Amino acid sequence: MRCREHRARKPTAEQQPAPEQPPVPPFRRPADERETPVSSLPPRPHLPMRPAWLCRSCAAPWPCAPARLDLLTEFNGHSIALAFYLAASMYEAMDDMRRLGVHPAPGVLHTRFLGWLSPRRRPRQSPHEPTPPQRRSRPE
Repeated sequence: MRCREHRARKPTAEQQPAPEQPPVPPFRRPADERETPVSSLPPRPHLPMRPAWLCRSCAAPWPCAPARLDLLTEFNGHSIALAFYLAASMYEAMDDMRRLGVHPAPGVLHTRFLGWLSPRRRPRQSPHEPTPPQRRSRPE
């Protein structure tokens, strides 16, 4: 009888252990391909994502605070055009939300889209237009 050691087959080339190799250094990208620091990336524009009318950048209800600053800068000196643009956007948002099955309150959307405009950016009342009468309080 042969012993078990003699009966064992010789390992094939696939089964033989690989010769030891030197450790592989960690992969390093060339300097021009490395990730760019966050501060040097161009800022993402705060634009509306339709039909939900959320900001594409920060997911806040549009117009978010950064979008308002961008709009004021873009429409600088053209406050009436800004008001028309925001009013048109408000009506588009109403239509989109209704298609989604949401029925927004008009006052809430008006505050969101137009309520942030400062009084000096709103059209002034003409001096020739009559002012609405004020109520007088009755003595009790």
